Amino acid sequence: MRLAVDYWNNGGNKWTVRGISLLLLALTVAQVVLALWISYWHRDLFDALENRQLGELPWLVLIFVLIFTLTMAVTALHLMLKRWLQLDWRRWLTGLLLDQWLAHSHHYRLQLIGGEHDNPDGRIAEDVKIATEVAITLAHSLLFSVLILGSFADILLSVSGSATLPGTSVSVPGYMVLMAFLYAGVGSVLGLMLGRPLIRATNRLQTVEANLRFGLARVREHSEAIALTHGGPGERRHIGQLFTEVGLGWNRQTLAYLGIVSFSTGYGTLLPVFPILIAAPQYIAGVMTLGLLMQAAQAFQHLTSALSWPINNLGEIARCRASIDRIISFCEGMERLEREDRKNGQSADRIGQG
Repeated sequence: MRLAVDYWNNGGNKWTVRGISLLLLALTVAQVVLALWISYWHRDLFDALENRQLGELPWLVLIFVLIFTLTMAVTALHLMLKRWLQLDWRRWLTGLLLDQWLAHSHHYRLQLIGGEHDNPDGRIAEDVKIATEVAITLAHSLLFSVLILGSFADILLSVSGSATLPGTSVSVPGYMVLMAFLYAGVGSVLGLMLGRPLIRATNRLQTVEANLRFGLARVREHSEAIALTHGGPGERRHIGQLFTEVGLGWNRQTLAYLGIVSFSTGYGTLLPVFPILIAAPQYIAGVMTLGLLMQAAQAFQHLTSALSWPINNLGEIARCRASIDRIISFCEGMERLEREDRKNGQSADRIGQG
């Protein structure tokens, strides 16, 4: 939020940025509306198939062509605007950090103060790229999931009806909504427990990757001195050690991914089947039409997918968070140097006045 608010308020073309951001919001709403429309289209299609209404098919095909065309247009426009915003935010943030880093010999003085701001070139080139691109993608997917959550929960409430608990006369209204929250809740808790090591592993991997890039850049910059002192073998050993650390970091991340990916695969495989199984008794009893059954199953999948946003995006959240932390720590180092500049400037002014 700190980086985003600064960009929103202080960007060079802030009115364009605000306009495109609002347009992206409108397109996200349009994507949700189209998802709702296709849900009702599926309901009409399966009802027509169940009733063998051949005359309904041409009309349904025309509606589907319209939905298909609008979906492609909205998705394409959304992608273009999103990528423009990602690049513009990256351009602005990169320029801001470069201005701070290269002013008043900060690029040299930063090495002499304590703090987490090693490899500033990697933070400006790679971490800014990850933070801006992934943050906007995550923001869009989160907003989309929240809108889907509200929309399809209402559909599921209206079509699923009530269910009676086995062996009792207790009726549970909207039971499929409760089951969706239970399914997603259990999945989220287990997924977060399994994925907790991923954030630490990702942060560590990005750090050693940056160390490797810095080591290679250092060899390029000091190639003449290395050649004159015959330091090639020593540099080769040093780069080899850096890559060994990259390998260890990669293996740690692989182990962290193993649990969450295995769980997510099983969770996703069960998702299309589970709502049909719990709604099947109502269809067999004649309470639901085939169209309602399929719409309820589709709404259940949309609802649980929206509720499962943290699980589905855990890897990207970890990667984005690690990069943002590295950028913020770099900014804090720059701010510390700027405070020293202002303090020294004030002292010089007082001496001049004296």
